[in-house]
Amino acid sequence: MFLRTLFRPTLTLRSKLLVGPAIIVVVIGVLAGYAAVSLNIQSDNASVVGLVGRQRMLIERLAKEHILAAEGYETEYQETALVLDDSFTALLEGGAIRTEVG
Repeated sequence: MFLRTLFRPTLTLRSKLLVGPAIIVVVIGVLAGYAAVSLNIQSDNASVVGLVGRQRMLIERLAKEHILAAEGYETEYQETALVLDDSFTALLEGGAIRTEVG
């Protein structure tokens, strides 16, 4: 239907020449919007991957601090456990996380 209207003999050459660039601009706009949405989704995924990696690091630190505490060394394992718990809650329920660790 649209193509029949576009190539109808009643349209002037000038009108026909203006429709082509207009279609290109619309297509570019749609592609730019799609790219913006995709980048936003990828950014969210990267944040989750970073948080999961942080959880792994905190679990390793907590295990190390418990071993050191069992050997009689002074550690801050309770602080690490709090940060780990806060990060786990943020991962499951969403929300802010503590940026300072140890």
